[in-house]
Amino acid sequence: MSGDFESFLGFYTDDAVVMPPNHPALENKEAILSWMKSFPKVIGAQFTCDEIGGAGDFAYVRGKYFFTLQPEGIPTSIEDHGKYIEIRKRQPDGSWPVSRDIFNSDLAP
Repeated sequence: MSGDFESFLGFYTDDAVVMPPNHPALENKEAILSWMKSFPKVIGAQFTCDEIGGAGDFAYVRGKYFFTLQPEGIPTSIEDHGKYIEIRKRQPDGSWPVSRDIFNSDLAP
């Protein structure tokens, strides 16, 4: 919510792929950063983890999200909620950043 997208990219592997709704896959950090900067301002966010699993050096997280967004030039905020899946990959330092990320809204377009 702070808009520090460069720091947020640290949650992703160097070869991360993000698959946002109604948009082609973002296949490198430069594309992910550009998309993040174009996303409406997030003024509220909640994430629920429903399931975690995996084996070896890979894990997945499945859950739900709830966003409150403030699009530029629109006087009122909008809300969105949906689901996500992350695939995480263990790194040599023991961290588990996101390698693949997909999310989509439960609301009708």
